[in-house]
Parts: sequence; C-alpha cells; structure tokens
Amino acid sequence: MEHLRELCRQTHLGEWIIEPVKVSGGLLHTMYAVETTKGKYAVKALNPSIMKRPDALGNYILSERVARLASKNVPALPAKMFDGNVIQKVGEQWFLVFDWVEGRSVKQEEIGNEHCRMIGSLLADIHHTDFQELEIEPEETEVRPSIDWNAYLQKGQVMKAEWVKSFEDIIKNLFEWDAVAREAESRPGSDMMMSHRDLDPKNVMWVQGEPVVIDWSRRVLSIRCMI
Repeated sequence: MEHLRELCRQTHLGEWIIEPVKVSGGLLHTMYAVETTKGKYAVKALNPSIMKRPDALGNYILSERVARLASKNVPALPAKMFDGNVIQKVGEQWFLVFDWVEGRSVKQEEIGNEHCRMIGSLLADIHHTDFQELEIEPEETEVRPSIDWNAYLQKGQVMKAEWVKSFEDIIKNLFEWDAVAREAESRPGSDMMMSHRDLDPKNVMWVQGEPVVIDWSRRVLSIRCMI
C-alpha cells in the first residue's frame, strides 16, 4: 500500500478518502480502486516479472499512445499522463492510472445483436483512425490460419444465443470474407491500420448502454493493408 500512497503523492492525485481496494481485472496485473479528495481512479500495478522483459516498457508506452489518439475518434479509456509520462514508477513498481468508469462488462450469455453491431461499428472507427502522426513501423506478421466459423456457430447453438439465426444466414459469407482477408494479408500494401486485437467482453465497459474500450496495453497491432 505504501507504493500506492507514494504514487498518489508523486502524481498529486489527492489524499485517500478510504484505503485502496483490490478489484477484478488486469489478469496478470493487480487492479486497485483508489478514491481520493480529487476523484476516483483505477490503478493498475503492472506485474514486475512482465516488466523485466526488454520490450515491455516500450510496448506499454506505445499502446497508451495509440489509446490516447484513438480516444479522439472512439470511446477509449487511455491512461492518465503526469509530467508528460503515461506510465509511472515508484521504487521498482510500475503503474498505469485511469479515471474510474462506473460501468460493467457484459457476460457472454448477455451479448445480443445490438452489442455486436455497436462493437463492429466501434472497431471500424478504430480502423479508420489516422495514426500516422505516431510514426509507428508496421509489424511483420504471418498470415493467420483460417477461422473455423462452424465452431463458433456450434457454441452459439449450445448457448442458445440470440445471434445464432443471423449467424447461420451469413456463415457462407463469413468463410468467403475470411478467405479474401487472408489473401489480402499475404500481399504487401502501402497503408497502415491499427487495431485493438482483444475486444473480448472483459475489455469493454458498458456505461448507460454505450461501450468504452479499455485495456489497450500490448493489444495494438500495426499492419500494412491494400488501399
């Protein structure tokens, strides 16, 4: 807890109203709800073992730069900046600080057609965001395997999901579109596109029916695509 107290002092987040509480999320990291005299924040204490990796710090900084720029075009939640730094260090511990969002993630069995439509539209907006000012070199990626859409259909049928009928109607198209996408991935292109890569339900907070994308860390991808 002393690291969190020092973090609040260094970043001028205010005095604690109550002692920070561990909250769910973060997977390999530890998340805290920190409520102070200046506001409420979600603080991610980054896993020290992960931060020992040579590329870890750079990856987090890059991901948050992407999230900050994306937030101008989509409802994204980037980490807060202090003295020009998006990632904070106290002793040997690294932190990311976010404004607290009063929302919730939806469970898989709660997901309906409207959720899918909104997330699909949000993903398209991310892909149409101009990230050129970040001057990021594209990653060299291998062509991914084809997607087994039948497996997803079977899972939906078992869950008796709302979207099954719509999925059945377009599954042939999905296989065709996936084949076209994989063929495009194999060709060199001249335009760069960024994506989130992990729009799992746990990484989207729903606030009064509207999505907010969280956890951009190490999830961004830059690729060349055909114009």
